Amino acid sequence: MNIPFKQRLLLSYFGITVIFSLITGASVYLISQRVLNNLAVKNINLIMDQISEDINSLFSEALNLTKVISNDSTINNVLKRQFDSIEEQFSWDLKISQELLFISRYRHEIFGTYVLGENGGKYKSNDLMIRLNDLTETEWYQATISSSNAIWFPPHIESFALTTSGNSLITLGIPIIDKSSMEKLGVVMTEIDERDLFDIIHQRLGNQGVISIHFDNYHTTESRVFPNITIYPNDRDKSKTEEQDLPSRENKSRYRIIKRELLVPNWYLTAEIDLQKISGWNNLMNFAVILVVFLSLFISFIFASRVSKGISDPINSLVETMKKTEQGNLSFRIDNHQNNEFGILSRTYNNLLDHIQLLMSKVENDQVLIKQAELKALQAQINPHFLYNTFDSISWLIRKDKKESALNLMTALTRMFRLGLNNGKDIISLKEEINHVKNYLIIQKIRYNNKFDYFIDVDESLSDCRVIKLILQPLVENAIYHGIKEKREKGTISIHVREESGFLLLSVEDSGPGIDSSTLKNIYDTFNGVNIEEYDSYGLKNINDRIKLFAGEIFGLTFENKSPEGCRAIIKFPVIKG
Repeated sequence: MNIPFKQRLLLSYFGITVIFSLITGASVYLISQRVLNNLAVKNINLIMDQISEDINSLFSEALNLTKVISNDSTINNVLKRQFDSIEEQFSWDLKISQELLFISRYRHEIFGTYVLGENGGKYKSNDLMIRLNDLTETEWYQATISSSNAIWFPPHIESFALTTSGNSLITLGIPIIDKSSMEKLGVVMTEIDERDLFDIIHQRLGNQGVISIHFDNYHTTESRVFPNITIYPNDRDKSKTEEQDLPSRENKSRYRIIKRELLVPNWYLTAEIDLQKISGWNNLMNFAVILVVFLSLFISFIFASRVSKGISDPINSLVETMKKTEQGNLSFRIDNHQNNEFGILSRTYNNLLDHIQLLMSKVENDQVLIKQAELKALQAQINPHFLYNTFDSISWLIRKDKKESALNLMTALTRMFRLGLNNGKDIISLKEEINHVKNYLIIQKIRYNNKFDYFIDVDESLSDCRVIKLILQPLVENAIYHGIKEKREKGTISIHVREESGFLLLSVEDSGPGIDSSTLKNIYDTFNGVNIEEYDSYGLKNINDRIKLFAGEIFGLTFENKSPEGCRAIIKFPVIKG
């Protein structure tokens, strides 16, 4: 794909940002959904605790009130009397009814309290008319008089003993027992209007959800007063757990049931929370997450555009200048004043061009030193293909988001050029020459995807010795191209520096196929000026000529095969202490 480097860099950065933003947005969305759902459930739990506490408080006070009336001595005495006249019975009716009225005012939610005696006495706490039929024969009366404990009756239409207009009432009954004879004298009944329970729920809940009141074996329709309150039979859910997730009646979603036991056995409250509807309450959060993701993508795109432009523009400028340089125009310079690696590389390249022009000027003005000038021009000549390949490797590493490797490659290239220039000095320390070839090895090892390992063994006492610069790098290049590159398996390049018999020996070894006698003969012929154009060994001849020109004919470059495989190039140089 012939996509420009800038666009590839932009797509790489922006693609990574899109993936990261989507993952982050999805994570925030899921976490916020769960947090909001948990908060909603926690809020309903608190409301359920308050509602159940209020209802249990009402039931408890109704029970206490009924017990107080059942133990009242005056009422007990009246129920044991046999009245001599209707006037006497009416007088006691008024007196007991007034006492019941006074007691029942303790809680306004109490619809009414009435006492029925075996002796025929009927007493009530309100002004409603008591039924005239024999109430002691009714089912509810018999159930209460025969019970030893309080008995609760689920909601029923109309009062058991009073004439009412369709009220739905909950009734509590307790038998009245003479403590001395244990004779059952009658019953005391307390009635609570079901609407008072709805009022308690509505005060706490408002219109937020659905609260159900479950009674044993009882069912009424949905309340008309508060549509969010529903009464269900006890068989709706017989689970004793306080929370559980179940499918909805329509099997379209899931809902959570929160359960609270009431004071009366087998009576309890349940709150039904539609989890799908709770998720719908998060639309604002969903919109916020989407908005943040899009804003992040927009900002990331702008940032990626600037970053890609900042990286690609210096490279493009360098490439354009190199193309013109390759065409022979050395007057162009890279205009880059940055203080990063690109700026250093650009200035180094400019310095190299300046140095080339200076060498060319010397060639034109000094024909006497033409051979030495040609050698200097060759040593400083930039290899455009090497730079192209190196920058292509940098581009590839950036696309693969291997920024650390790309930085190492650029740093090695910058250091190699800096050491190559060395302020125009031809003689450098052995340590500098080793550092130069080490940077070259770093670049080539990355470019060839770790196809080889390298080892450098230098006697530390020789680090300050002076040598001609750029004599090892061509040998390493030759070892890579004609040794390592031909191998299928991973290769090895070794550099050794030692002193022997008063000479400085620098050797470059590879684990390649070695060198045959014909090739070796061609190399030495090239050294002697024969078949220079027929064999690509001019760089090796250049090293040999420079060494001999500087140190004398007894020094130079030789080759030999290693056992069992590989080739060894040996430079013989005088020991010159720094």
